[in-house]
Amino acid sequence: MAPRVLLLRTPATPPKSDRYEAALTRASFRPLSLPALETALENLESLSRIVRREDEEGTVNGVIVTSARAVDACANAGADIDWQTMRFYAVGPTTAAALLAQLSNPPQDVRGTDSGTAEQLARFIVHDATREEKLLYLTGDKNRETLSRIVREGLGEGVLKELRVYATHGVPDFESSLTRALQGETDDDEPWWIVFFAPSAAAHVMPALRKHFSMGAGEPSKKGSRRARLAAIGQTTAKYIREDAGLEVEVVADSPTPDSLVSSLLGAK
Repeated sequence: MAPRVLLLRTPATPPKSDRYEAALTRASFRPLSLPALETALENLESLSRIVRREDEEGTVNGVIVTSARAVDACANAGADIDWQTMRFYAVGPTTAAALLAQLSNPPQDVRGTDSGTAEQLARFIVHDATREEKLLYLTGDKNRETLSRIVREGLGEGVLKELRVYATHGVPDFESSLTRALQGETDDDEPWWIVFFAPSAAAHVMPALRKHFSMGAGEPSKKGSRRARLAAIGQTTAKYIREDAGLEVEVVADSPTPDSLVSSLLGAK
């Protein structure tokens, strides 16, 4: 039987449009997506003023988005905002695709989409932008400083304006959702794959996962638990699971894309 893959992320709607689930299904996996984090949008009025050029700090030449939540903020900042003429820098094709799908008048100039990490995108921006420009970086409450540091070191302190537009927290009923999802699953000898997308999500769901799964050699086998192998999207998430949770990560996707994840899972022994 095809192995099950638990994706700790919010699936796209409608379900058939979810790129991760579609790619895994084509590769003969059986995916199941469960949201681990919830997002609350913030500072949308400030975002609207800035892109409408009503902010006292002046014109913004480009917008940097490194997550789908940042794209959500743009989509909710105002239906009449003209995004078409705004230059965007997007980390990876998934975020770029979200811009085109969610904005009613999407940008025509989206750059850096071949980058797979914030660090790679930052280095692209340093070579693409100029010191005279102002770039708006849309962040969340758990953003790392990597992109900001590289861009400021490369282009100067004044080029980057950061605006926090979302905050995330753990889904309160994750454990009950997991329990319901597993009720219809028959136990078999094939271990599950569990795919982690962010350290904060891993921290939130780990207690519930430990109740239902035996995750590697370091985990004691429990009656009724399923065996699981662990995968991570990105080295930062993998490092958290190894160092903070003390678990083995067998697969780390080279980039945060469905094809990269599928290729990595298929390559695992």
